[in-house]
Amino acid sequence: MWRTTRRFTMSSMRNLGMGKKHIEDKIIEELQYLTDKIEFYAGEKFKLKEFACGPTNITFAMLFGNRFDYTDPVYMQLLDLIDDIVILLGSPYLQLFNLYPTLAIFLKTHKIILEKIDKISNVLKTDIQAKRGKIDVNCLYTFIETIVAKQEKVMKMFSLWAWKSMWH
Repeated sequence: MWRTTRRFTMSSMRNLGMGKKHIEDKIIEELQYLTDKIEFYAGEKFKLKEFACGPTNITFAMLFGNRFDYTDPVYMQLLDLIDDIVILLGSPYLQLFNLYPTLAIFLKTHKIILEKIDKISNVLKTDIQAKRGKIDVNCLYTFIETIVAKQEKVMKMFSLWAWKSMWH
């Protein structure tokens, strides 16, 4: 299963411009936004977290199809959730839970991680719902569009198979 998923992801990313001039243009565009943001501070101190906005915005542009403004509430929510999950993944409590799953009653770290992942999933589901049915299979621009197109293709194959198997 993971090999199929990895193969699909890698081919989709290559088709979307990974390793090509197209993605270089997105990187340069995002770098310009990031340098403008740094120049805005005019030598004053600022949070290093704002450096994370550039690379994640490039990734999100490939995922969602557009870049987010650095002050966009959905973007900030996603960044905060990802930061929280990464911090919690290094938690000694989570390592204890992985070693001794019976301690789940006392250790809540894994539940917090799952709740945060669920919140990220809800953002993705909202975007997927908005794109479903509006996708041109011959012109895919985002990773979400490739996933939706693949799902629709599989569902058509499955329904065709189910239809044929009913009559045989």
